[in-house]
Amino acid sequence: MARRVEPHGHVFAFESTPKNFCLLAQNIESNGYAAIVTARRTAIADRSGPGRLALDVHNSGMHRLAPDGTVEVETTRPDDLLAGQRVDFVKIDIEGAEVAVLRGMRKIISANPCIRVARRVQ
Repeated sequence: MARRVEPHGHVFAFESTPKNFCLLAQNIESNGYAAIVTARRTAIADRSGPGRLALDVHNSGMHRLAPDGTVEVETTRPDDLLAGQRVDFVKIDIEGAEVAVLRGMRKIISANPCIRVARRVQ
């Protein structure tokens, strides 16, 4: 996404698991995108506050928020993080919790009538 928006756009990336966040931060730095990518270690949801993450031992891309999760994480509503920001495009990949994210970004959607939302980007 950083490559697609440079030099005038900005990417906000969210990752809740410590290991995956570390990989994200390293990737941003090693590719020279620190100026146009803001990474936050938080889970995106329809509420802000503490949450629990269930880890998939076989696939680090399949972790998900769940009441019986074993890892404590912070959850944040997109509306709380990006209030007043112009948002043109949102890519959501959060293992079945997409509706919660959309509920958490009602103000963003309302303020950005041309916003595009995708589950997968090729």
